[in-house]
Amino acid sequence: MVYRLFATDLDGTLLNREKVLPDHLSEMLDDLIESGIHVVLATGRMTESVFRLIESMEFRPIIISFQGAHISFPDGNEVRNFLSTEKIRDIGAFCKKYNLHMHTYGDGKIYSVDVNELLYRDPDTKFSTIEVIEDFTVFDKEPTGKIFCVRKTEDIDELTKLLAEEFPDLYVVKSSKDLIEITELKANKSNALDTVVKRLNISPCEVVAIGDGLNDLPMIEWAGLGLAVGNAHPVLKSRSNAVMDGEYSEGVAEAIRKYLL
Repeated sequence: MVYRLFATDLDGTLLNREKVLPDHLSEMLDDLIESGIHVVLATGRMTESVFRLIESMEFRPIIISFQGAHISFPDGNEVRNFLSTEKIRDIGAFCKKYNLHMHTYGDGKIYSVDVNELLYRDPDTKFSTIEVIEDFTVFDKEPTGKIFCVRKTEDIDELTKLLAEEFPDLYVVKSSKDLIEITELKANKSNALDTVVKRLNISPCEVVAIGDGLNDLPMIEWAGLGLAVGNAHPVLKSRSNAVMDGEYSEGVAEAIRKYLL
């Protein structure tokens, strides 16, 4: 099979353990783009963070950010599927009721009621300005791509289920052991990739996708070849076409060498 598009998650996948894009992998991605293979970075991170993380790349890839709520093409075109201000207020009320930490994004900023260790579980804080607000139930900022919730207790699975039940029109996923991410229902990585391939006139069977977490599962199952890095969640490994020996960025380099270059 000749593959025409390579999609990869960032944290836990493309980035190394220090959350940095290694130089040799940056060069491999540039080589893919130069050879005519489209590269898509699909992440829950905010768009501005992705640009900072890939400064070493010569060519600009397609960026799917906020779990799929924002697609940014190299030619400057964009596709947005953002949460409304009203929906942010509703989720704010839920989080207030259950004492669940919540923050959201807008115009390169992170909005939060509290500045604490739970907020800093979000890697986007490294590249963002933090604006403290009084209460999400009266949120009056612009619509946003994603809501980020953190709960360092054993009931996070129960809260994830409750959120999904209370907001069936939203996409609610536990992206790691203590993190919940919320977007519009159709704003996930597989739907965003489907939008991308239709624009590029590519078939899903011509796509290789690789990831590590449960939020990567939709795109792994959607792609013609779905791969997992060695450190991936057991469920993702069980649903992938193949599991790489290498972990993190080395697993991605292994996949590129084996299937694309």
